[in-house]
Amino acid sequence: MPSVRVIAMSHGGPLDDAEIAHEPTLVASRAHIASRVASSPVTRRGLWIAGDEAMSSLTNFGLSVLVLRSVSTAGFGAFTFTYTAYAFALNICRGLVGEPQLVRHSHVELDEWRETTKQAVGTALVVGGVGAALLLSVLPILYTIGGELSVTASTLLPLAILLPALLVQDAWRYAFFAIGKPSRSFFNDLVWGISQGGLTILVFYERDRTAAALLLAWGGAAAVAAVFGLFQATLLPRPTQAWAWLVRHKDLGPRFSAEFIVDRGSSQLMLVFVAGISGFAAVGLINAARVALGPVNFLFAGTTGFGIPEGVRIWRKRPERLELFCWAIGITLTILALAIGAALYFIPVNFGVKLFGRTWPAAHGLLPFVTAWVAAVGLIQGARVGLRVHAAARQSLAVKTAFGLSVLGTCTLGAVLDGARGASAALAVVSWCAALTWWWQFRRINRLQLRRIVKPEGLTSDEEARQEAEKIVGSGVVPDPIIGGDGGGDVVET
Repeated sequence: MPSVRVIAMSHGGPLDDAEIAHEPTLVASRAHIASRVASSPVTRRGLWIAGDEAMSSLTNFGLSVLVLRSVSTAGFGAFTFTYTAYAFALNICRGLVGEPQLVRHSHVELDEWRETTKQAVGTALVVGGVGAALLLSVLPILYTIGGELSVTASTLLPLAILLPALLVQDAWRYAFFAIGKPSRSFFNDLVWGISQGGLTILVFYERDRTAAALLLAWGGAAAVAAVFGLFQATLLPRPTQAWAWLVRHKDLGPRFSAEFIVDRGSSQLMLVFVAGISGFAAVGLINAARVALGPVNFLFAGTTGFGIPEGVRIWRKRPERLELFCWAIGITLTILALAIGAALYFIPVNFGVKLFGRTWPAAHGLLPFVTAWVAAVGLIQGARVGLRVHAAARQSLAVKTAFGLSVLGTCTLGAVLDGARGASAALAVVSWCAALTWWWQFRRINRLQLRRIVKPEGLTSDEEARQEAEKIVGSGVVPDPIIGGDGGGDVVET
């Protein structure tokens, strides 16, 4: 029987006998590398964070859908106002509590994490209490005016009651991100989801399908998860240390919160200006195209919980690799945004109408511009993580403010020239200009800090140089306060 020669293709041509003999080794080596990547701690943490973001989004999405299907149009409008108030309080709290903890207390010694978490969660409790007091002070005014405002007041009341628990639950999530245990965040959100399901069934059983009742079920479930966090962390919050926490992080917290206000404010004002010039239909088309790219926004949401702690860990161990890590985040998100946008652009129009409704044919024409905008935002995420690692709150706020003002001006001009299409095109252009600015700022600061940790004179070992570098990074005593962190301490391996 004639022998059969196996032809294996590699690099565009057949392998010779020696290469064929080594092919099983090459395949095994590649499989080994793939298995190591899949089982690495970084990959596991990334997957847990993705699952946590999915679970967190599911509880909020479920609430919105249930309210939409259960109340009148006016009732849903009141709920939307209430949920906006919650989102505002949540992001302010993240700026004051969550992100400073990620920046300065990620992958630190366990004792330090426990002490700072007591302060952080206690501060979230106080912020929630202050927010609740403000909401309760507004309610009598709304009830006095009456009409639709009284409907809004009825939905604000359960939010005011449960706002401290909602913010504490989110503070637990960020605390677990900081120590490199996102699985605990996932299970905390899972408890929230299961509790919300049970309480919602009870609401439907009692036939009290109002927005207020559904908000109570949602917020009550968050309270259950907040209590569960106590057992997960085995510690009690210290609200008496809230002022000490705010003072300690006064260079970060207010600026991080201000970034959110600038970002949200400029986005809303831009839509108001576009609506005033081109009508509400133009705003609806822009939002319809943006909603179609919702999966990308979901990925953006996980960047903070994953990127900042991992960036801090990389900076402390191999600082020269931080820029590469940030580029990997930014480029990955950009490619995903472009891929999803392209896939949506080429789907049949009829199928798009079934997915996104009757506005899809008109919104489809804006998709290239909105995709370019979202892709630029994805690239910005990498630089944003890098600036957070360096605690460059002043610089990131400056870039965010400049971007917000540019958005207002260019999108208004675009709307004057070509309605929704012009506004979308202007938004894409200014977003890519902002991406270049973000990266220029990060790379400048990163180079400066790399020069600061060059081995000092007079030190006799690399270990001494490393310890000195950690002191420099942790001190924050520089002319332009762009360094954050507590510096030393063994990394908690997970």
